[in-house]
Amino acid sequence: MPLTTGLNHRSDSMSKNKPKETIEYVIRLQDKERMQLDSLTTAYMLGNTGKFLGPVVAGLSDVSFVVTMVILYEYFSGKDTGIINGSIETIGDLKNAWLAYRASPAYQEEYAARATSATGGLRNIFDQIIFALTGAGLPMD
Repeated sequence: MPLTTGLNHRSDSMSKNKPKETIEYVIRLQDKERMQLDSLTTAYMLGNTGKFLGPVVAGLSDVSFVVTMVILYEYFSGKDTGIINGSIETIGDLKNAWLAYRASPAYQEEYAARATSATGGLRNIFDQIIFALTGAGLPMD
């Protein structure tokens, strides 16, 4: 028998024929097992979210990172918050500018109007996440 080497070598024990039958197994879950699988899936997804949010939360202590986030927010939302126009030297200055924007009557009116649609509601949720990261309460408080 000749000696062959290389990656494309097929062993004599490998079958070249197609399988004659395919067996399919079905696993049926009861309510309790479905709930456990759902909990496991949620925990897995939250674990992956934590990997993404860790650097974001760490970046919030850097003024240039937060200013970049505000610029992106203004770009994607199409709103001029006025935050970048002021003198911002510390995270505290940035937070105060963000809180002043959130307290403005124009923002509160827009917030209430957005809450009537699904996409507007999603934007409100995004705003709440950013607002929570600044350590403040709801805009209507």
